[in-house]
Amino acid sequence: MTWRNAVAGLHALAGARVLLIEDEPLVALDLRSVLGDEGAEVVGPGRDLIEGLRLAHRDGLTAALLDVRIGGDTVAPIARLLAERGVPFAFYTGQAESDALRRAWPGAPVIAKPTPTRQLVATLEKLCGLPTPL
Repeated sequence: MTWRNAVAGLHALAGARVLLIEDEPLVALDLRSVLGDEGAEVVGPGRDLIEGLRLAHRDGLTAALLDVRIGGDTVAPIARLLAERGVPFAFYTGQAESDALRRAWPGAPVIAKPTPTRQLVATLEKLCGLPTPL
C-alpha cells in the first residue's frame, strides 16, 4: 500500500477479486500480500495449469495476473478461458523474449518481473476498471 493510501485509508483494489497464477512460492506470497494490502480478494495462487484452470472457472473474478510460464507449461489455456469469460488479465513475466502468448493477446498488458509495486497495482486498477487514487 502506498503511503498516501495508508494515510487516507484508501485501498486501490478494494472490491476487486483478482485471480493470481504464479508457480514460484515466494513470488506468489509477495504478490498475494501486495494485492491483499491494496484491498483485493486474491483467488489463488494457482501454481500449475490444472489448479489455474480450476480457479479461472470461479465466479466473480474482476481481473487476473498470470505468470507466462507455470512449471513447464504455458499459461495459454488459462488466458483463453479468461478471455472467453470476459475477465481482463495481465501477464507478469521474467521472459524478455517475444512470446507467442503475448502475440495472441496483444491487448493484455505485460508486466516485467520485477516491477515496482505501484506500477503493478496501477495496471490491475485499470484492468478492474477502478479509479486510480490521487
